[in-house]
Amino acid sequence: MLFRSARVFHSHIIVGTRRATRAILANAAGVIGADPAWPPAAEVRKARVLFVDHVGLRGMLRATRIARQAGIPVVADLERNSGPGFRSLFELVDHLIVSRDFATEHTGEARPDKAVLALWNRHRTAVVVTDGSRGCWYAGSGAAKDVQFQPAFKVRVVDTTGCGDVFHGAYAAGLDRKSTRLNSSHT
Repeated sequence: MLFRSARVFHSHIIVGTRRATRAILANAAGVIGADPAWPPAAEVRKARVLFVDHVGLRGMLRATRIARQAGIPVVADLERNSGPGFRSLFELVDHLIVSRDFATEHTGEARPDKAVLALWNRHRTAVVVTDGSRGCWYAGSGAAKDVQFQPAFKVRVVDTTGCGDVFHGAYAAGLDRKSTRLNSSHT
């Protein structure tokens, strides 16, 4: 279903190289997010990984429920509680990856390792709390109480715009690759 008035997020990012600053000027006018009735359930079931965020919660929640029933892993990039349906979506995600700021705000835990434990629930396969240049804390099913730390790789940083998005995308791609390898070894 197409909506002529619908728009994608549009942002201008101004990076100050001298002082390593940035300003993000975002425009969400006309953004409607995921349609609650689209894509057809059969299309969702064809996915090897479902990636969701907090925009268009009704549509995201519907797709998550379909994916979960089909055994498809659901990776979430949730940055804020954005209204009705958020709690339901949040609870169903099995691969939860959030920033330290979100984790602290959502759980009240200042320590990332404690936040990982507070974010765990029976639906989770993994919880990851990212912390920029410091790295990330994580736990996975089978060892949910065993929080691990992965330091960030040391690199010469020019600009960090989009790093969180890249982390989420690489994680989802890794799940897809794992799924592809497992499925091809069974044929």
